[in-house]
Amino acid sequence: MKHDSFTRKHFGNDDYSRFGAPDYLDRISLSHANVHSLGHHRLDPQIYEDVCEALLNDPYVDASDIEVEVHEGIVTLRGYVESREMKKDSELCIQHIRGIADIFNLLKLYQFKEDGRCTGN
Repeated sequence: MKHDSFTRKHFGNDDYSRFGAPDYLDRISLSHANVHSLGHHRLDPQIYEDVCEALLNDPYVDASDIEVEVHEGIVTLRGYVESREMKKDSELCIQHIRGIADIFNLLKLYQFKEDGRCTGN
């Protein structure tokens, strides 16, 4: 079956919806297969605690406006940070955590926050 366009993928009753092409979906299923088959499966609450601790202890990340969600080993970062460097650092500081299948970095810059908070114009 050939897929010519992107499709919207829904994951259960939660708010996880992603655009994905076949390559993307294969990458997700392979990452889940590796996590489960190698005996590295960890519970979401364990991963959540490690991610939060890593973000709070990283000197280059201000985690005060970062929300963390973990669903079947997939970590989603939401919220606002001061710079693109901090957005990248937020992902880099957690990528080593055992049990993470993938990371969705949905962080935005404060300068685009709707309530008017702005850091550097």
